[in-house]
Amino acid sequence: MRFILFNVTGIDKESSLYKAVIFYLNKLMKRYDKEADYFIDIEIKKVCEDKGLCFSEDIGFYPKYFTIVLKDDIDLFHSLAHEMVHIKQYITGDYCSIIDSINRTYDYWQGRKYVFEDYEDPYYDAPWEIEAMGRADRLYDLWLDYKKENEL
Repeated sequence: MRFILFNVTGIDKESSLYKAVIFYLNKLMKRYDKEADYFIDIEIKKVCEDKGLCFSEDIGFYPKYFTIVLKDDIDLFHSLAHEMVHIKQYITGDYCSIIDSINRTYDYWQGRKYVFEDYEDPYYDAPWEIEAMGRADRLYDLWLDYKKENEL
Protein backbone atom coordinates (compact mmCIF):
# COMPACT_ATOMS: atom_id res chain seq x y z
CA MET A 1 0.00 0.00 0.00
CA ARG A 2 1.32 3.43 -0.94
CA PHE A 3 1.06 6.18 1.63
CA ILE A 4 2.96 9.41 1.16
CA LEU A 5 1.91 12.40 3.21
CA PHE A 6 3.12 15.87 2.34
CA ASN A 7 2.59 18.53 4.95
CA VAL A 8 2.91 21.87 3.17
CA THR A 9 3.24 24.96 5.34
CA GLY A 10 3.78 28.64 4.72
CA ILE A 11 0.94 29.09 2.22
CA ASP A 12 -2.87 29.08 2.37
CA LYS A 13 -4.35 25.68 1.49
CA GLU A 14 -7.02 27.40 -0.63
CA SER A 15 -4.46 29.29 -2.71
CA SER A 16 -3.50 28.52 -6.29
CA LEU A 17 0.07 28.06 -5.12
CA TYR A 18 -0.91 25.28 -2.72
CA LYS A 19 -2.96 23.62 -5.45
CA ALA A 20 0.06 23.82 -7.77
CA VAL A 21 2.26 22.16 -5.13
CA ILE A 22 -0.16 19.24 -4.87
CA PHE A 23 -0.52 19.06 -8.66
CA TYR A 24 3.26 18.98 -9.17
CA LEU A 25 3.74 16.36 -6.44
CA ASN A 26 1.08 14.13 -7.98
CA LYS A 27 2.77 14.35 -11.38
CA LEU A 28 6.30 13.82 -10.05
CA MET A 29 5.66 11.15 -7.41
CA LYS A 30 3.04 8.93 -9.02
CA ARG A 31 5.52 6.09 -9.63
CA TYR A 32 7.22 6.34 -6.24
CA ASP A 33 5.88 3.95 -3.63
CA LYS A 34 8.02 4.37 -0.51
CA GLU A 35 5.80 4.95 2.53
CA ALA A 36 6.79 8.08 4.43
CA ASP A 37 5.78 11.50 5.65
CA TYR A 38 7.39 14.57 4.12
CA PHE A 39 7.28 18.18 5.20
CA ILE A 40 7.64 21.11 2.83
CA ASP A 41 7.77 24.70 4.02
CA ILE A 42 7.31 27.33 1.32
CA GLU A 43 8.50 30.89 1.74
CA ILE A 44 7.62 33.66 -0.71
CA LYS A 45 9.96 36.66 -0.69
CA LYS A 46 9.73 39.99 -2.47
CA VAL A 47 13.52 40.23 -2.53
CA CYS A 48 15.40 37.05 -3.35
CA GLU A 49 18.71 36.64 -5.16
CA ASP A 50 17.46 33.62 -7.09
CA LYS A 51 14.04 32.90 -8.59
CA GLY A 52 13.85 29.97 -6.24
CA LEU A 53 15.81 27.51 -4.17
CA CYS A 54 15.15 24.24 -2.47
CA PHE A 55 17.07 22.63 0.35
CA SER A 56 16.60 19.82 2.81
CA GLU A 57 16.49 20.66 6.48
CA ASP A 58 17.84 17.24 7.42
CA ILE A 59 21.14 16.66 5.65
CA GLY A 60 21.92 13.25 4.21
CA PHE A 61 20.33 10.62 2.04
CA TYR A 62 16.51 10.49 1.82
CA PRO A 63 15.62 13.65 3.78
CA LYS A 64 12.04 14.35 4.87
CA TYR A 65 12.07 18.06 5.73
CA PHE A 66 12.37 20.66 2.97
CA THR A 67 12.20 24.39 2.47
CA ILE A 68 11.44 26.07 -0.82
CA VAL A 69 12.09 29.80 -1.14
CA LEU A 70 10.47 31.52 -4.11
CA LYS A 71 10.78 35.04 -5.46
CA ASP A 72 7.40 36.70 -5.69
CA ASP A 73 7.37 37.51 -9.41
CA ILE A 74 5.70 36.58 -12.68
CA ASP A 75 7.63 33.28 -12.88
CA LEU A 76 6.48 32.06 -9.45
CA PHE A 77 4.62 28.94 -10.66
CA HIS A 78 7.37 27.99 -13.10
CA SER A 79 9.99 28.43 -10.37
CA LEU A 80 7.85 26.29 -8.07
CA ALA A 81 7.77 23.52 -10.70
CA HIS A 82 11.58 23.62 -10.92
CA GLU A 83 12.00 23.41 -7.15
CA MET A 84 9.44 20.61 -6.87
CA VAL A 85 11.61 18.52 -9.21
CA HIS A 86 14.41 18.95 -6.67
CA ILE A 87 12.08 17.69 -3.92
CA LYS A 88 11.46 14.59 -6.03
CA GLN A 89 15.21 14.15 -6.52
CA TYR A 90 15.86 14.30 -2.78
CA ILE A 91 13.04 11.89 -1.92
CA THR A 92 14.00 9.28 -4.51
CA GLY A 93 17.69 9.52 -3.56
CA ASP A 94 18.79 10.74 -6.98
CA TYR A 95 20.25 13.87 -5.38
CA CYS A 96 21.91 14.25 -2.01
CA SER A 97 23.95 16.97 -0.37
CA ILE A 98 26.14 16.11 2.62
CA ILE A 99 28.04 18.46 4.91
CA ASP A 100 31.08 17.03 6.70
CA SER A 101 32.39 17.88 10.17
CA ILE A 102 34.30 20.94 8.93
CA ASN A 103 31.36 22.33 6.90
CA ARG A 104 32.43 21.16 3.45
CA THR A 105 29.49 20.32 1.21
CA TYR A 106 29.49 17.30 -1.08
CA ASP A 107 26.82 16.78 -3.73
CA TYR A 108 25.87 13.34 -5.03
CA TRP A 109 23.85 12.45 -8.11
CA GLN A 110 22.58 8.89 -8.40
CA GLY A 111 25.18 7.71 -5.92
CA ARG A 112 28.18 9.39 -7.54
CA LYS A 113 30.00 12.39 -6.12
CA TYR A 114 29.65 15.49 -8.29
CA VAL A 115 32.88 17.49 -8.64
CA PHE A 116 32.07 21.08 -9.64
CA GLU A 117 35.61 21.78 -10.84
CA ASP A 118 35.15 19.23 -13.63
CA TYR A 119 32.57 21.40 -15.40
CA GLU A 120 32.75 24.69 -17.27
CA ASP A 121 29.45 25.93 -15.83
CA PRO A 122 28.76 23.89 -12.67
CA TYR A 123 25.18 25.09 -12.22
CA TYR A 124 23.91 24.49 -15.75
CA ASP A 125 25.96 21.32 -16.18
CA ALA A 126 24.82 19.74 -12.91
CA PRO A 127 22.66 16.71 -13.78
CA TRP A 128 20.04 17.59 -11.15
CA GLU A 129 19.65 21.06 -12.69
CA ILE A 130 19.43 19.66 -16.21
CA GLU A 131 16.55 17.42 -15.10
CA ALA A 132 14.84 20.22 -13.13
CA MET A 133 15.06 22.67 -16.03
CA GLY A 134 13.62 20.16 -18.49
CA ARG A 135 10.84 18.86 -16.28
CA ALA A 136 9.83 22.29 -14.97
CA ASP A 137 8.84 23.47 -18.45
CA ARG A 138 6.56 20.49 -19.02
CA LEU A 139 5.13 20.55 -15.48
CA TYR A 140 4.33 24.23 -15.80
CA ASP A 141 2.57 23.66 -19.15
CA LEU A 142 0.52 20.83 -17.60
CA TRP A 143 -0.37 23.10 -14.66
CA LEU A 144 -1.60 25.83 -17.03
CA ASP A 145 -3.77 23.27 -18.86
CA TYR A 146 -5.13 21.94 -15.56
CA LYS A 147 -5.91 25.46 -14.34
CA LYS A 148 -7.77 26.27 -17.53
CA GLU A 149 -9.75 23.00 -17.54
CA ASN A 150 -10.73 23.42 -13.88
CA GLU A 151 -11.27 27.18 -14.04
CA LEU A 152 -8.86 27.89 -11.18
